[in-house]
Amino acid sequence: MSKTLVIFDLDHTVICSKHRSEHDNNGKLNLSEWIANSTWSNIMRDTLLPLARTWKALIGRDDVDIFVCTARDMKSADYAFLHKHGLHAHAILHPDYSAHGTGNAAKAKRELLEPLVSNYHTVIFYDDEPANIEMARELGIDARLVK
Repeated sequence: MSKTLVIFDLDHTVICSKHRSEHDNNGKLNLSEWIANSTWSNIMRDTLLPLARTWKALIGRDDVDIFVCTARDMKSADYAFLHKHGLHAHAILHPDYSAHGTGNAAKAKRELLEPLVSNYHTVIFYDDEPANIEMARELGIDARLVK
């Protein structure tokens, strides 16, 4: 049986974490503020967006693998939040900031996703950033922009 891989970004795609940082006039996230506010208590105040229902509906299907691909520097609170809300994944992919520092999210996600594409008949990727959607489409992924 050929499997489908469904990949979810987290912030502004499945999870609303906007209470942790303001965006500037160009719509760009204040990354240093967001990181500073990524405490256990603030992460637990995040909420689910409607796409979380799609994720939950896919859990347990034999023909689907669910992955997360996020630019977040995943901490124990992030994993606890996902568990608390029943958002189970086969794998959670995120950049190793200790080795590479912060940088271009699309480039980081490309490095995480590129090795996976050939292993699946169908790959579907949900993200809120147009640059990440463009990158995924360049890899031949069915990339869906979430607004």
